[in-house]
Amino acid sequence: MNRRKVLFMNFNSIKAVSKNIAVVLLFVIAFLLVFISKKGNTFLQTADENALKYISPAVHVLTLPADGIHKAYNVLKEISDIYAENEKLRQENRELLLQKHKYSALRAENALLAKLLKYGKQEDADFITAKIVGEENSGFSHSLLAYIGDSKKVKRGQVVINENGVVGRVERVGGKYARIMLITDINSKIPIIIERNRVRGILSGENSSIGKIIFAPLNADIKEGDKVVTSGVAGVFPTGLEIGEVVKTDNGRIEVKPFADMGKLEYIKIVDYGFAIDSLEQ
Repeated sequence: MNRRKVLFMNFNSIKAVSKNIAVVLLFVIAFLLVFISKKGNTFLQTADENALKYISPAVHVLTLPADGIHKAYNVLKEISDIYAENEKLRQENRELLLQKHKYSALRAENALLAKLLKYGKQEDADFITAKIVGEENSGFSHSLLAYIGDSKKVKRGQVVINENGVVGRVERVGGKYARIMLITDINSKIPIIIERNRVRGILSGENSSIGKIIFAPLNADIKEGDKVVTSGVAGVFPTGLEIGEVVKTDNGRIEVKPFADMGKLEYIKIVDYGFAIDSLEQ
């Protein structure tokens, strides 16, 4: 019992001594730290330099993947931006090409209309421009359907021309449309004259691209290449409108090819020369 008591007392003594020693060491360490902070220490500086020397490369190595990912992201973003910009440019290019085609079509149409305005208008004649919207080519008739809108000027019998010459005349008017009998229609008969020598005749259609001159004087001096124009006889057409040229004379048959291409008509001019018959609206 006494032995255990002695050991306990010795332990307390050792504990108290250790506590005192720890306090002393703390004071010493605190003093050394204050002294080092005031005076500096080569050892600590060296340690700090070594730490920077060996730790910095390690930190650099550790940051390489992050830098690579960041750079790869920037590259992909730039590629995406370039692709989007290229797509935008391609769309703008398609739109510009479409506008170019529209412009070319409008320019061609305007040129056609400009030629049409310059041809066949006498100072005392009124006219409208109409667009062809349909055609009928059969063994019985050659005619066109023209859109005239709300115009009240168009009447049966009025002359129809384009920039090249006579096309035909108005056969019927109904609503916003007019039916045009072409000069190639088998029912068409136009008084004509040969411009070179003033030989008269009648141009008759044959439901083909070629017409023929009938009722011309026997042995008339008509040659290939002669220009055929309206004569103004019978008060159907005015004088001097170009129709076509003679392309063949054979055994009394005289064929005329119209200057106007009936298969390519887009716009026509319906002219009121004062010879129209009363309108037959239906």
